Amino acid sequence: MTRALRLTKLRSTLVVLVPALLLLGLTTQAWATGSARDVLSQGTVSVSGGAAAPGVVGLVVVCVVALLGMMTGGRIIRAVSGVALVLAALGALILVVLVAAQPTETVAAQVAAELARTTAPDATGTAT
Repeated sequence: MTRALRLTKLRSTLVVLVPALLLLGLTTQAWATGSARDVLSQGTVSVSGGAAAPGVVGLVVVCVVALLGMMTGGRIIRAVSGVALVLAALGALILVVLVAAQPTETVAAQVAAELARTTAPDATGTAT
């Protein structure tokens, strides 16, 4: 492998930490906006990433801890940490894609949670 393409500890740390911190920062932003057709809910509802996909924050933490294990552990620990890192990253990706693919359901679930209802009202929503 050429020296330019080698994945050093610094490069692998940046490859994991930069997207993890970016995603963690984006969980504070609105991922879906919309409105509900309900008497008790008036106006526009904005759903943050942390509320839309609460598991994303936990999976980002798992990625960072797995990276730490990969950087400090032996051969077996690196292998296990690598598998955990890949699975956590895929899980976070799936959660983000689900929110982006179904913004209406995300808005409806947020309105139902705000109104303490068990069923989600009719709503409209768009991904942001």
